[in-house]
Amino acid sequence: MMSRLRWAILPLLGVGLLLVFGMSHLWPPSCPPLPPAPPIDGVECVFELGFSGPGALEAWSEISFVGHSQYSLARDDAGRMYLKASSKGTCSGLFKKVEIAVDHSLVLSWEWRVRKFPSHKREGTPLTEKADCDFAARVCVVFAGDSPFSSHYIYYVWDDRYKKGFSGESSGLLKRTKILVVEDAPADDATGWATQQRNIYEDYQALFGEMSCRPFRYVGLLTDSDGTNTESAAEFRNIQLWRKVERPVGQGGDGAVAR
Repeated sequence: MMSRLRWAILPLLGVGLLLVFGMSHLWPPSCPPLPPAPPIDGVECVFELGFSGPGALEAWSEISFVGHSQYSLARDDAGRMYLKASSKGTCSGLFKKVEIAVDHSLVLSWEWRVRKFPSHKREGTPLTEKADCDFAARVCVVFAGDSPFSSHYIYYVWDDRYKKGFSGESSGLLKRTKILVVEDAPADDATGWATQQRNIYEDYQALFGEMSCRPFRYVGLLTDSDGTNTESAAEFRNIQLWRKVERPVGQGGDGAVAR
């Protein structure tokens, strides 16, 4: 009983402490603005959360729940930087503060690929069952509350059991944590990379049933295998926050929202 309670409390306490102290001693209060937006009609880039440039990994801070997963940077044949993540019976993640206003136009996008799924996960158990609640790749968004214990969390996960679109809610003290399966199979791309674009405002409304969204504070990247005590591995790149913008009438559009 005590071990289960300990597991339930640890993740909330870890991210909660991150919210309490703001991690100001580990990174700046907000992410630097992007360079000029890419030439995509109807899109305004807000923040680049990727891994290009010197000291890119130092801009993120690790929060450990069970041991330490391994995180390092690598470069592909085209010279693009990406994050390599691996776990051996561990659960920890990298978090970065963003502090940005959330509205219906804000989108979080990223690319990821799974190298190894946690094994020994049982068929038919709940998505949030402790013994099977391991995911090779997670992207976390944190919405601040009046206190760390009233904050809300969404985990976007790549799972090999549940189908895309399935969601679950952690029980007990973690009822404010939602898990949403957004990938459920190997990527179609020959290199294994899959792209995600999530409107976090709409996801928040759908998962929490609240019309107004709490302040958006952190983005986290995780791989874990502590529940199954096995191994997992994934990679992440091109993490961005951007907004859909309306094109003025008479300037290449009819005022409709692009994309």
